[in-house]
Amino acid sequence: MIEHELIWGLDQGNGFAWCESHGDVHASVILFWSDEAYAKRAMKTGFDDCVLRSITLFDFLFRWLPGMEADGALAGCNWTEDLAGIESQASDLQAELATAMLDEMIQKYQDEFRQQVAEQSKDA
Repeated sequence: MIEHELIWGLDQGNGFAWCESHGDVHASVILFWSDEAYAKRAMKTGFDDCVLRSITLFDFLFRWLPGMEADGALAGCNWTEDLAGIESQASDLQAELATAMLDEMIQKYQDEFRQQVAEQSKDA
C-alpha cells in the first residue's frame, strides 16, 4: 500500500465491495488490496460485476478511513479470494499505516492536507 501509494478496491457502482463482519454483526467490512493482482483475484469470487479501481494512499488515509470510522465500517485489507482476512478498525489501520511510512512521506501528506484544508476554508 505504502510503496506504490495506491490502494485497490472493487467498485460496485455505489461504493467499494464489502461484506458482513465475521465478528461484529452490526458492522460491514469494506475490502481493499495493496496490489492490483490481489484485487483481481477477489473479483473471481462473487465480485465479477465490479470494476477494479485505485485510490491514492493520501485519499485513503485522510478521506476514506476517517469516513469509515465515523460510519462504523471496518477495513478488510488483502483478503483472500475466499473472503478470509483480518478486520481492522479504520483508525487502527490509519495509525498502522502512518507508523510504517517514512517521515518524509508523512510530512508531505500532512502538508498536502493542510493545503487542502486552507483552500476549502477560502472557498467557504
